[in-house]
Amino acid sequence: MATPTQPPRLHLIRSAQANHNTSLANHQIRDPLLTPTGGLQARHLRHAIPPSIRDRIGFFAASPLRRTLYTALLAFEDLLLPEGREEGLMSTGIGTDPLPIPESGLSVSHNTPRFPVFAVAEAQTVSDRPCDTGSHRDQLVAVFNVVDGPWIYLVSMAHLRKDWFIKKSKWATDEAMVKARAAAVRRWCRKKLAGLEGEKRDMVLVTHGTFLHYLTQDWSGYEEVAETGWENSEVRSFQFVDGLRTDDDDAKIEETEESKQYREKNGPMCGLDGSLETEELAPARDAIAFEH
Repeated sequence: MATPTQPPRLHLIRSAQANHNTSLANHQIRDPLLTPTGGLQARHLRHAIPPSIRDRIGFFAASPLRRTLYTALLAFEDLLLPEGREEGLMSTGIGTDPLPIPESGLSVSHNTPRFPVFAVAEAQTVSDRPCDTGSHRDQLVAVFNVVDGPWIYLVSMAHLRKDWFIKKSKWATDEAMVKARAAAVRRWCRKKLAGLEGEKRDMVLVTHGTFLHYLTQDWSGYEEVAETGWENSEVRSFQFVDGLRTDDDDAKIEETEESKQYREKNGPMCGLDGSLETEELAPARDAIAFEH
């Protein structure tokens, strides 16, 4: 259980299952969508994550790839939506296809979220395969910020550069650049946590399996084939080793004892088991990438 004196926590989540997780052939899909199972995993997180975590979240962030944005939106829809706005608009398509625009539309006053999900380019995944290459900013805006769309204003792309998906310079895939990017994400999260006040002093970051190992600097459980030791939609909680009021460039984090004890006793905290995936749950029509 969280206590009033507990230091702010960073809750890290691996994206729910996407089409590239079901076969090597699907690694050629650019910025793949969630599978239906992945959509269910993300939606189930709102029940899997206990109130001791959910009630303390005051900031949401995600990698700008579609699978991480959808995971965040589906998992925390009830916390993101402003009061008076209907839930379930994003759940209809469970993140696998474009979702319907409500016939009545949504007024701007009803669109202002309690918390937007901040798209953080530095938290994108590691490789330069098509499945790990994001969509152009304009395409993401056209999907997530369409006027009167079901998720209008729920994703903030204010600081997302148009070249964020090009795997060069700071986005390069070599180990040194990825480590530097992971450290930058830790520093950014530390700064955001330091600015939170009141009861909601935790934050969520939805990112990717391989990048999570660079981010946490913990490679235990890493599997070569899966390229991660994290399950799809898995949640683990962390705190900054030296607290939030420090200029330490490395900004080391460590998993909380509560989080480790939960995993030791119950296994990973995550959505539905990815083994539920079947051909019926992942029809070919759901493996469609954007035209780039």
